[in-house]
Amino acid sequence: MSENTNSTIVVGIDGTEDGLRAVDYAADEAKATGAHLLLVHVVGHPTGIVAVSPERDAIMFEAGGRAVESARDRAEAAGVPAGHVEVKVWPGPVTVTLAKASTFANLMVLGRRGISGLDRLFAGSTSASVGARADCPVVVVPHAWTAGTRHGRVTVGVDGSARSLPALAMAVAEASWRSADLVAVHAWETPPQWYFDVPEVEETVAYWRQTSELAVAEELAGWAAKYPDISITRALERGHPVAALVSHSTDSDLLVIGTRGGGGIPGLALGSVARAVIAGSGCPVMLVRRGPRTLPGVRRRRNLQRASSQS
Repeated sequence: MSENTNSTIVVGIDGTEDGLRAVDYAADEAKATGAHLLLVHVVGHPTGIVAVSPERDAIMFEAGGRAVESARDRAEAAGVPAGHVEVKVWPGPVTVTLAKASTFANLMVLGRRGISGLDRLFAGSTSASVGARADCPVVVVPHAWTAGTRHGRVTVGVDGSARSLPALAMAVAEASWRSADLVAVHAWETPPQWYFDVPEVEETVAYWRQTSELAVAEELAGWAAKYPDISITRALERGHPVAALVSHSTDSDLLVIGTRGGGGIPGLALGSVARAVIAGSGCPVMLVRRGPRTLPGVRRRRNLQRASSQS
């Protein structure tokens, strides 16, 4: 399989059951689009070690080879043709190497391990970093996800600005392919009130609510006409964006968020918020980088889906 193909899904394999769960998700996508799977295990060198022994490298590469072969078996058992699956074991920093792999992919899929307690504070750091650098959308599959689960809903975080366009466009396309409803979530918070003038506080809240409604209405304008096959609704909520998005993820098949920029949802695209959403989401999270390659990627995936449905 050529690395410059326009129909490639890259899957990060780490040798755990969570990595295999990512394979399950990617296999569903591959069967729906006709895309090839590239299963990648990255042998990363420990931080701070300048020289690594050849013996250590040999052991790690051997373990990586077993991991990707197990992942290959999983993909083929899920129904992906053998000729559509390729495996690679690469050296290098994990985040940088996966980001480079995204340059010839339509989609990247990563697993998220089951975590609790203080570990949740650091969850999703690699996934969020890859999503911020990747030239294609990155899906992070949570520990609790199982293949075949369907809610008929895609959720997207919107910030009321044109910078939300790549994530919103991807979410609309995903909802159309899945024959699912689309919920656009916009969370907003008023500045802290250090006084007790109730009428003035209420006036401020009303202003922010109206501003949010207008911003989101403008952002969603035209999408219903382009995609008459799906229902698009707005969910405007006062509160922190992480809490709002995680709440909606419990009955969604996919949660789509951007990974750069700012706008009406303060900090929506910052790494800390992306990590928090990844850590708490009950459904797969798609990270869409705000860059020029995102929208062409959307069009390529739509063409794949149409070709698959007509064959």
